[in-house]
Parts: sequence; structure tokens; C-alpha cells
Amino acid sequence: MNYPPTQATALQQGRQDQVDRGPSITGQVSSLGTPPKLPAGSTPPYRQSDHTSNVVGPQQHQPLGTRGQPQAMIPVRRQTQHHLLRSQKQQHSLQYQNRVAQLKAELEQQERLSQSESKQEVLNEVQMMLQQFQQQIEQKALHQVQQQINLWAQIAQVTQIQSQGALIESLTTSLDSAQRRIRELEGEATQEEK
Repeated sequence: MNYPPTQATALQQGRQDQVDRGPSITGQVSSLGTPPKLPAGSTPPYRQSDHTSNVVGPQQHQPLGTRGQPQAMIPVRRQTQHHLLRSQKQQHSLQYQNRVAQLKAELEQQERLSQSESKQEVLNEVQMMLQQFQQQIEQKALHQVQQQINLWAQIAQVTQIQSQGALIESLTTSLDSAQRRIRELEGEATQEEK
């Protein structure tokens, strides 16, 4: 498989070409590290890589007369994959954060519902206790009233019996006196007949 040459391979091939052909006036540094001889008043042009479409990033050139190491450039495909991985990670991170926020909201809602349900249960229990207490109070009050009525009835009966007893006594006394009077009258009548 033939891969397109990277910038480093292109630079090395360019230097090898210079060794084979000798120095040129294109501005490249010779393999010995000495700059080429140029006409007076002219500036050396910078040489661009033959395959600039395969690399990404700024291309830096070493000043003439210095021998520098070619900088490693990241191929487009690798950098694109790295960028895609980073954006996928960010997307997954955002999805994760959204999911966590959604779960948190659901948990808070469930907690509020359970709290309201437990409050409702407590209210129901309190109402039930109040109803039972009220029924007990009503039953006690009714029982007390019933006892009072029974007591009054007994008192009334006793009073009535006592008053009836007095009436019977007075009637008995009157009857006794009437019977004595009758006897007296009978005794007088008998004596008159004699």
C-alpha cells in the first residue's frame, strides 16, 4: 500500500534531492547546513511541503542557516478522529448530566409524593383518632345523662312512695276514726233501744 508522504518524509526526501543535485537557490538548507549563495539584494524564498493537504496546523520554518528537526504534524484523519472522540465524550457527558438531572428530578418528585402520602396518612389517622375520641366522649356523656335520669326516676319514685305512704297513713287514720265513730254511734243506738 502506498501512503502519501508526511511532512517529515517530504523534508527528508527534499534534503536527499539536494545532496544528489547540490545546492539550489530555492531557499533550502543544504545537507551541510550552509545556506545557498544568492544574488545580492534578493531574499531566499521559503519552500512549502509538497503534501500540505495531508497535515493540519501551522507550518513553521527554521531560519536559513540553521539545521532544525522537522516537527511532527498530526495527520488530518487522526486529528479528526480525536476531535470526534472528544465531541462524543462531551455529548455522552451532556447526556449523562441530563440523565442525572432527570433522575434527580424524578427522585425529588417521588419523595414529595411519598411525603404528601405520608402526611395524608397521618391526617387520616388523626381524624380517625378524633372521631373515636368524640364517640367515646359522647358515649360517656350519654351514659352519665342516663345515670342521672335513672337517679332522678328513683328519687321521684321514693318521693312518690313517701307521699303515697303519708296519704295512706292519713287515710288509714281517717278510716280508724270513722270506724270508732261508727262503733260509738252503734253503742249509743243499742243503749237507746234498751
